[in-house]
Amino acid sequence: MIKKLIFQLVILISACLSAQSFADYSNHIDAKIFAEKMISEHKFSREEIVGWLKKAKQKDAIIKAMSRPAEKVKPWYLYKEIFITDSRIKNGVRFWSENIDELTKAYNQFGVDPEIIVSIIGIETNYGSNTGDFRVIDALCTLAFDFYTQYENRESRRKFFTIQLENLFILAREQNIDPLSLKGSYAGAMGLGQFMPNSYRDYAVDFDGDSFADIWLNPADAIGSVANYLMAHGWEKIKVLSQREAINRK
Repeated sequence: MIKKLIFQLVILISACLSAQSFADYSNHIDAKIFAEKMISEHKFSREEIVGWLKKAKQKDAIIKAMSRPAEKVKPWYLYKEIFITDSRIKNGVRFWSENIDELTKAYNQFGVDPEIIVSIIGIETNYGSNTGDFRVIDALCTLAFDFYTQYENRESRRKFFTIQLENLFILAREQNIDPLSLKGSYAGAMGLGQFMPNSYRDYAVDFDGDSFADIWLNPADAIGSVANYLMAHGWEKIKVLSQREAINRK
């Protein structure tokens, strides 16, 4: 109990010191290094990069969420109670019915079965009902520049989230959208399928042909993107054997 209180006090003090030291991320030493890289390597203007970092905010809610003790590994029968509920099944059936054409198209194009895509989107965001309310830029700046340096000294994770922030700005330029407008989870995952920015750039697809891969609000693009991601990672069509074929193979 005492250790827990001390840990929470350390987090609170560190957050206060960080907030006092950096009114915005444009003055953060690591963010300044990051900005120079974006300017030199990716040809962003100093004005736009500094402007975005100035508007990014450290979020205590993200720090608290990431500071929670790691969840114990649970057996499937316990996870089943969380994910396989009457309401989620009902939402899944409705999502499948409303997007049957897109799911069929994804199966034909990428070879990923509809039930797999529907299940993933259901687990990740309950079919779009919980895609996250954090600005992605706030989540990634908090994790890249503060959490994994002040609260947990994990260089590999700091680099990971710095790369995600880099990809966030690039995808915003590629898609002609404001990086400050994008919302996601406290870890920066976005849309119905919860893609990190680098995964968005690598695997998100414009599945309905409107020139924008909208994984946030467009089920068609989310379906195509999940299918493309799985295919790129080696997914093979489920092969359903007839009873006779199964017997012959024994």
